[in-house]
Amino acid sequence: MRVEETICEIVYGFAKEAGIERPAAAFDTETELAEWGINSLSFVELVIRIEDVFHIRFPEDKLLFSSVGTIGKLCDILRRLTGGADVEVFHHF
Repeated sequence: MRVEETICEIVYGFAKEAGIERPAAAFDTETELAEWGINSLSFVELVIRIEDVFHIRFPEDKLLFSSVGTIGKLCDILRRLTGGADVEVFHHF
């Protein structure tokens, strides 16, 4: 599965749990995380969920919500952490 697809599914599920209902088709890499109800506090929870799915750990300098902002930037960080390739998802959310 492509990184973008997996991240979009995680963010969509996360937003849905928070009561934000929008069509999944509304996601693209330029989607602002804040548009989906994610703020600096919930961003940490989102990162933990992503770490669990991909079995990686985000460095502390990549945990600033204000510097990530979009799904695309989140995917870029994840690609750097995984060596640039699309990765296998180890557990489903």
